[in-house]
Amino acid sequence: MIKNVHIKAYERGLVFRNGNLIDILKEGSFWIFGNKFVEIYDMKYSFKSNTDLTLLLKNEALKAMLDLVEVKDGEIVLVYENGIFKEVLNVGQYAFWKGMFNREFQKIDLTK
Repeated sequence: MIKNVHIKAYERGLVFRNGNLIDILKEGSFWIFGNKFVEIYDMKYSFKSNTDLTLLLKNEALKAMLDLVEVKDGEIVLVYENGIFKEVLNVGQYAFWKGMFNREFQKIDLTK
């Protein structure tokens, strides 16, 4: 199978083969050969994948492209983009693309 994939400036493409992340595509046009598939992500939004985040973060190149936020029990995190409040994060692990916005994360301890 041959497929042509177009990645826009504000997107990234994760290339998988047999369920394993093998490459990350930046802006451009790419030919994908064989039993590979590409998941395209919009960097304006948080990174959410059908593949387990812990497994994906074993790829150092992807890990370097993401801001990781872990919210524990009794905490919330306020997210700001370019100084403007955007959302509240509850308990969980989150990933946001670096480079699109200047994001700041303010952790608040609710137990105090």
